[in-house]
Amino acid sequence: MADAEGSICGVGGSIAPWAGIRVESATAWHFPWHGAALAVIIGLAAGFRLVDLGTASLTHDEALRANAAFGGEHFWGVRWLPPFRVALGWAVQHGLGRSEWLIRMPYALAGIGTVVVSYLFVRRHLDKGLALWVAAAAAGHPALVFYSRRAKVFSLETLATIVLVWAGLEVYQRRSRRALLIFAVAGLIALGFTYTASLVIAAWMPLLAYRLLRERASRTQLIRPFILTTVVLGLAGSAWYVWLSGSSNHGNHVQYQQEVLKAWPASYAPGDLASWLMIKGYGVLRFVLGITWVWSPLKWCVGTAALLAAACSGGLLWRRCRPLCLFTIILGIAFVTAGALRQWPIGEYKTATFLVPLVVLAIGCGMGQFARRMGWSASVILLAGLCVLVPAARATKASLVPQPIEQHLRPVFTYAADHLAPGDALFVHYETQFAYEFYWRREGVPTTVQPWGDRDDAAAFAAHFDSWMTLHPRVWFVFNLRRPSEVGPWMEHLRQRYLIQDEYRSNDAAVYLIEHKTAPGE
Repeated sequence: MADAEGSICGVGGSIAPWAGIRVESATAWHFPWHGAALAVIIGLAAGFRLVDLGTASLTHDEALRANAAFGGEHFWGVRWLPPFRVALGWAVQHGLGRSEWLIRMPYALAGIGTVVVSYLFVRRHLDKGLALWVAAAAAGHPALVFYSRRAKVFSLETLATIVLVWAGLEVYQRRSRRALLIFAVAGLIALGFTYTASLVIAAWMPLLAYRLLRERASRTQLIRPFILTTVVLGLAGSAWYVWLSGSSNHGNHVQYQQEVLKAWPASYAPGDLASWLMIKGYGVLRFVLGITWVWSPLKWCVGTAALLAAACSGGLLWRRCRPLCLFTIILGIAFVTAGALRQWPIGEYKTATFLVPLVVLAIGCGMGQFARRMGWSASVILLAGLCVLVPAARATKASLVPQPIEQHLRPVFTYAADHLAPGDALFVHYETQFAYEFYWRREGVPTTVQPWGDRDDAAAFAAHFDSWMTLHPRVWFVFNLRRPSEVGPWMEHLRQRYLIQDEYRSNDAAVYLIEHKTAPGE
């Protein structure tokens, strides 16, 4: 194993055929090549997540959470969120500023932290070479990159998952009070940021209980601390469920999960259930493998290579880290069971983001193991290219080349503010409400927000807009173009009844200046 651990990417042997260089000893690769490769990987991971981080406007969900964390009347709108996440947003906005870059920065750092912690975890429990492969796979994984660039919980979830996996494995292997204390503290902190930590903790508990009770003769002193840890983490994990159950928003929250996110099929009929599991299971698999963010012509190739790499890791992980394999199986069962009980929207693929670090670990270990067996052959280069270089290149392009930005509302509000005339008013589309509250800085401008109840109801929209137009000579209508079936009837009504005097678009966001065809009252 010395050759494997001392060589770059865990590839032993004395010849590097890809470079035509003979290496006299494996230790020649240990320094500085391993450290240099790690530095490059972490640098790329940081670049993918930090470059142009503040270019895009805050999306609807990002603006909602930013406004709530800033404080004031918006706070109670998302009071069900874990407290540390709200505290993090409050500290950043009050301590550093309210720019898009600063608001997203903690989530980008969490994404980078996922790469670093994954490397350190595999290095400690397997070896350096495999750790380098895992870091490379994590650095450019499209889902990990995408959600590290949004001020939403998903990158915090991935970091919490790998930290809790490491902490739980330490308890399983070392069975010490110190390891148990670290696991408890890590669990409480993770629960303060994300709900998914409850599933990860729950998946560890049967394994840890079995391990400790099996050796109760020699480890009796850990039984009581373990029971206390279980009770504390159980109470902390259930506290948010109880709060949700009693909150006024609980009904809407559950309805949204079940009807919009498709938490589970409405019926438990065998045919419906089997079909749902097949379709959603395939979708989740594509998501966690990162295929959905890869160029279309390469999707099947990348997916096949990733699955082969993960399969190659199975034997290695079972031999050298069996508790991790058992934990992953239990976590998968808990994930599906929570969906079956309608407590987890597993039909929405992004809610499976916290599983991505485990899949990336399997892919990275599989690539490293395959490389050891085959040497630097063309097949290894192809595998590495598909699983690491292609997603990394895609992430590079997305980071460096300007892309169409969804909900790019900042320029729209700036344009409207710069062209306001005395007496103008605003009519704000419901999906732009939170962006309006974040970006709009002009005081004294009459504003109305289209009710959420008008969604897909052209008649309700028309009635609300017409009543607002009777009060003002000119109205700036700010909206998103993301729902053509909804926007079409709106625009038809506006063109028939009013004059569109000005228009400004920013990707899928727009603002129209609407005037009466004749002056009000004539």
